[in-house]
Amino acid sequence: MRMKKGFILKKVANKWIVVPIGEKAVQFNGLLTLNESGKLIFEQLQENDVTLEMLTKTMMDYYEIDRDTARQDVLAFVNKLKEKDLIE
Repeated sequence: MRMKKGFILKKVANKWIVVPIGEKAVQFNGLLTLNESGKLIFEQLQENDVTLEMLTKTMMDYYEIDRDTARQDVLAFVNKLKEKDLIE
């Protein structure tokens, strides 16, 4: 899975914001504010075609947390992105 084209990550007033650009700016209603975990996952989804397992491993390594916690966090965030139709 990966992020659909037309979304960029910007830091605004010490917050990470997902901003739609081009045609997506017309189609997508609003902005998405991310915490550090969301930013990390978003960056992975922008750069590569990744699996849930790869994202889970990234979270485990970065935050030094157990697999179950990392997987739950990844699934929650990915499901929100799917609800907003941001990933393919």
